Amino acid sequence: MVLSYYYPHCFEILVTYKINPNAPQHVPFETIPLLMNNIFVITGLILGGVLFSIPTLYLLIYNASLIGYTGFYTATIYYIIFMLPHGIFEFIALILAGAIGFRITHALIILIKGIIDMKPKKHVKIASFMIKDCIMILIIIIILLIIAAFIEANITIPLGQHILGL
Repeated sequence: MVLSYYYPHCFEILVTYKINPNAPQHVPFETIPLLMNNIFVITGLILGGVLFSIPTLYLLIYNASLIGYTGFYTATIYYIIFMLPHGIFEFIALILAGAIGFRITHALIILIKGIIDMKPKKHVKIASFMIKDCIMILIIIIILLIIAAFIEANITIPLGQHILGL
């Protein structure tokens, strides 16, 4: 995120490559569409753990680049006012989802090690505890995303307009 803020030209290709000029460039500012968009991103981060976290790492880098890139091209006051209220919850959820993706990869490695060491019971038990931890964190992520979507749809823009006198 910091690198894409200070060196946006280096990340411009990564950020703009994914933007389809024929597709709508925004999600409606309503709680449910914003929540569904965020759940889609979170799902990719988590399921990337099954593929040894390569997609998870890519999505974390891409989203951090997008945040930094946007911060560079947006006036600081606007960026803070329109990102901070919901972004606090959303950024934490993204980081936790990435952690779950990495945790799933770790659990898979433990399972593979158990098969190789011919001690699958012990390793299955360890991996199942890790997956249970992931489920608890997932509940926290969903709560954070609901809060973020509600704030983004109902509070961020009116609050920003009020503060800036727009």
